Amino acid sequence: MISTLLLTLVLADFPPLEIDTHPPLTEEELFLDIEEEIKREVFPHPFSDEAIIAEQENRKELLAFVQEVSAFSYDASITYIDPKIQEIFDCYIEPGTTVLDFGAKRGASTLACASLAGKVIAIEKNREQFRQLFWNVAHHKIKNTQLYCSYFEGGLDSLELDKVSLILIDGNGQEDIILRGLRKIIHKWKPTLLITIAGGLPFEYADRYVRQEYQMRLDKIKELGYSTQLITSGKYLAIPNE
Repeated sequence: MISTLLLTLVLADFPPLEIDTHPPLTEEELFLDIEEEIKREVFPHPFSDEAIIAEQENRKELLAFVQEVSAFSYDASITYIDPKIQEIFDCYIEPGTTVLDFGAKRGASTLACASLAGKVIAIEKNREQFRQLFWNVAHHKIKNTQLYCSYFEGGLDSLELDKVSLILIDGNGQEDIILRGLRKIIHKWKPTLLITIAGGLPFEYADRYVRQEYQMRLDKIKELGYSTQLITSGKYLAIPNE
C-alpha cells in the first residue's frame, strides 16, 4: 500500500507522455529534412552575398545558378594549401596589392591570398567549380574578393586594376591564351607569376610532342622578362628579371 502511494507521488512529478502519432519519415523525406537543416546552418538567408560576383555578362543567370546548390555537394573545408605554395604567397603578395587567380577552382588559393592581399580577382570558367568557389568565399566571409566566370581572353585592362603583385594561372592548358590577355598588366606591374603548365602534367611523363609544347610555353614566359623555377609537378614560379 505504501509502495503504491510512493509510486503515485513520484509519477505525479512527471508530465504525461506524448505519443507521436505521425507516420515515420521515408528515407527520401529524412534526407531532404537533413539537407534543409544543413543549408540553414551553412548558407546565408536571405541571399546576401551577391556582391561577390562581379559585373559580367550573364551575371543574373550566375546569381540564380549559384543558389541551386545541394548541402551534401558543398564542402567548406577546401582550404589546404601546399606549404611550398603558401610560402610563395607569404613572400610575394605585397599588402594592399591585387592578386589575380586564374583557374581558382573551389577557392583554396583564393582564400589563402585574400588574407594577405588588398584585393583578389578570382576567375573560374567551370560553372560547377565556380559555384563551389562562390560558397566557399561567402562561407568564410571574405569581403575583398571579386569572382568572374570568364578568362578575359581579350585582356583585363578595362578593370583599371591597382598594383598587381601576384598572378596565379591554372588554366587547364590554356595558360598561353591567358598570358596573351595579361601582357599590358605584366608590362606595367611586373608581378610574380605562379603558373601550372600543360594542365599540371609532369614533364618527365610527357611524350616528345608534349615536351616540345612545354618548352615553348616556358620560353614564352622567359620572353616576357622572367626567370622560371620548378616548384611542384607542372607548377612554375616566374620572377621578373628586373
